[in-house]
Amino acid sequence: MDESPKRILVVDDERHIVRLIQVNLERNGYEVVVAFGGRQAIEILSKQSFDRAIIDYRMPDVNGYQVLEFIRSDARIKDTWVLLLTRRADDLEAIKAFPHKANSYVMPPFNPVD
Repeated sequence: MDESPKRILVVDDERHIVRLIQVNLERNGYEVVVAFGGRQAIEILSKQSFDRAIIDYRMPDVNGYQVLEFIRSDARIKDTWVLLLTRRADDLEAIKAFPHKANSYVMPPFNPVD
């Protein structure tokens, strides 16, 4: 049985959000790689694969949906489980319109311990 920690990519342009998620995941034994924007996430994803990705929907350079489209279009990583984060109700509606792209989504406030 593989005992290695799951690899998770955390993507958000707000460093304090990334850090909050990173600390909590690492406390639970996950290996975490971070990206501080969509463009950086795509650069990382073009070289590495992950078991999971947590991606902010609204970022200034490349948005979360564009990162998700990149993941789903690359045969090597297309099955990565993706959670999209959103902070606005209109984002939530946009995410719901694409049910086969993201595996799940969450709208803060959320409890990082859950």
